[in-house]
Amino acid sequence: MEEPPKKLKISKSIMEMVREAKHTIRIIQPYVTNIDELEDVLVEALNRGVKVEIVSARIRDQPVYKGFLNSKIFERLKSKGAVVYEEPFKFLHMKAIEVDDGAVMTLGSFNQDHCSFY
Repeated sequence: MEEPPKKLKISKSIMEMVREAKHTIRIIQPYVTNIDELEDVLVEALNRGVKVEIVSARIRDQPVYKGFLNSKIFERLKSKGAVVYEEPFKFLHMKAIEVDDGAVMTLGSFNQDHCSFY
């Protein structure tokens, strides 16, 4: 079965945005799982001096995500200098990536998980 082209275009665009970032990357994402390919380019950005901030939520409304702890998910990125904020009391549903103080931005329903990314 063939992947829908829209999904692949979205993930390729996100990877390109991160690769081309010069100053800042801000990610708002309630449902996060480790995607090695994305983590690798975020680490490369951090190594280039790009400031990476991630906003996520501790409380999740989807049972499949309840067992994921951001402290573990973001361990590698935090060790490289990423700043992670976690909303402790409310659900978060917004999904966004903003690069270089608004020069490039994406808003939508694209979760940062394997099903959505690939």
